[in-house]
Amino acid sequence: MGLLDQAQDDFNAKSAKMNDQDKKALSQQLEQGLQQKQQELINAIRDKVNAAVKAVADDKGLTVVVDKSVIAYGGQDITDDVMKKITGK
Repeated sequence: MGLLDQAQDDFNAKSAKMNDQDKKALSQQLEQGLQQKQQELINAIRDKVNAAVKAVADDKGLTVVVDKSVIAYGGQDITDDVMKKITGK
């Protein structure tokens, strides 16, 4: 069961006998909790990716790493190496 399903079940259980105003407040509270959890998960992923990029850059002696979408020509693409570092494969 995913977080959204859990939040929906929680809302359904708690709001069964609530008036509309209380339901709205509960819905907002659950939504804020979901947004906070989403941000925590995104931050954890971002931290892991940044650590992998740094490790690969250090291994290759690179001092600057930029997104390939800003490079018009040249450069060294380290995407595959970063993915290997993240996944362990």
